[in-house]
Amino acid sequence: DSIRSVFTQRRVSKNSHTTNCPALGENDRTRPTAVVHAATNLEKHMKILMSTPYSLNTPGGVNHQALMLSKELIKNSHEVILVGPGTMSEIIPGLQFISTGKTFAFAFAHGSTANIQIFPDTSALKKILAEQRIDVIHLHEPLMPGINWWLLRHTPNIPKIGTFHAYHPFNLRYF
Repeated sequence: DSIRSVFTQRRVSKNSHTTNCPALGENDRTRPTAVVHAATNLEKHMKILMSTPYSLNTPGGVNHQALMLSKELIKNSHEVILVGPGTMSEIIPGLQFISTGKTFAFAFAHGSTANIQIFPDTSALKKILAEQRIDVIHLHEPLMPGINWWLLRHTPNIPKIGTFHAYHPFNLRYF
């Protein structure tokens, strides 16, 4: 409801996908309302492209969340295309998977290692983007290099949602 109330504060033109926003001036009709457009589709079937920068061959929290979220979205009648490096060991009915190729192990300063990819093979993804209308792109770890950077650069007209994942062995409090 809180997300919906944010979007209902703006008036949306159904034909032009533009909005009047007081911060931009009451008559500004040039600002794209990709986010508003995506939010108005909450009750309808959506086509969601979800990306993960980590190899799907290696178990991990980010991939687990991407897979479980995909499963729930499909259960709720949405279409999900998962994009990421590696191959999928778990089969989820209705989930389309596009592999962007192989990964390499990258050691981080804090001691962890992640299997990531810097230069993704985007040939199959380009075909999907050219042939299908994607409503929203969900980027897991949007600042990780590889497929997420490619998607950020090459899909400027598709609304995006980013999830930043973190693990902390202690309780963080925000006041």
